[in-house]
Amino acid sequence: MTWTMTWMEKQMRTLPARSAILAACLSLGACDDAAVDQDPITEADVTVRLRGVDFVRFEGGRFTMGRVGDDFAEPPMVVTVPPFLIMKTEVTFGMYRACVQDGACTWSAPRSTWGCIYELASAIGPGADQYPMNCATWDDAQAFVRWFGEGVRLPSEAEWEFAATGGVGRPYPWGSEPATCDRVVRSADGPRDDGAPCVSTVQPVCSRPAGNTPPPRVLCDMAGNVGELVEDDFHPTYDCSTYPLNADYPEWCAQRASIPADGRPWVDSPRVPAYRMARGGGYTWSDAFRTTRRDVGGTNSTSRISGFRLARDAP
Repeated sequence: MTWTMTWMEKQMRTLPARSAILAACLSLGACDDAAVDQDPITEADVTVRLRGVDFVRFEGGRFTMGRVGDDFAEPPMVVTVPPFLIMKTEVTFGMYRACVQDGACTWSAPRSTWGCIYELASAIGPGADQYPMNCATWDDAQAFVRWFGEGVRLPSEAEWEFAATGGVGRPYPWGSEPATCDRVVRSADGPRDDGAPCVSTVQPVCSRPAGNTPPPRVLCDMAGNVGELVEDDFHPTYDCSTYPLNADYPEWCAQRASIPADGRPWVDSPRVPAYRMARGGGYTWSDAFRTTRRDVGGTNSTSRISGFRLARDAP
């Protein structure tokens, strides 16, 4: 309660200043993310620690989800997201290993998958605990959620995108500049990346601070490193009523619905999990790291860029 009251008091104290910023940019017709991000709230004010892990509080709100021209991200839909917490980093190998040691999680990914952190850990040494957990299936992520407790879950797609875009439509987590190797963990993409820290394997979380979301709500690796599983099932569009049934994948839009306007996960049966930003170190092209990018997964499928982070309702 002490933290909640302190945060609420800070909100009340800063409300006039924040209102003035918003009013000014609205009157000028130039409410970009730089203007809105001029927030006197500090990182400490929006940080909540659960079991020693930092979560960032977002107040939510109404925003446009999706983008015209991006695969699986059309049509753009207006969604209202309630307040939520989302983990600052991707779940690390050290966190997941603790779950395995407690007997609640397993190394279920096939050993033949190249680049799995549990195969690389011995060569990396003690620092491996700070690498993101990869080669994780959706079932692995759900086992970790149950072990962690504290009311956590995987984020909904709407929460994930709101956090990545700041609710103001940033094309990349940090803003509008290209996704170069000093911002995301990714492979080189031609001469423009010469001399940059380009890599083809996962790297420690938060190793690309230039690619963090802007303060005060700082999140690491919302682009690059590993892709992130979410609670939603995969749908090829945000409005299935406009999508023709696919004979190869009839379950994708079998229930003919649209993404929930209240920010809840879009869940069907059978489960066909979705990824957000399923573009890790081996990918190159810049648009692969846009905040609106999505992909399809499976409850038992995995790859070296398959990871996740946690979320929960705000206290």
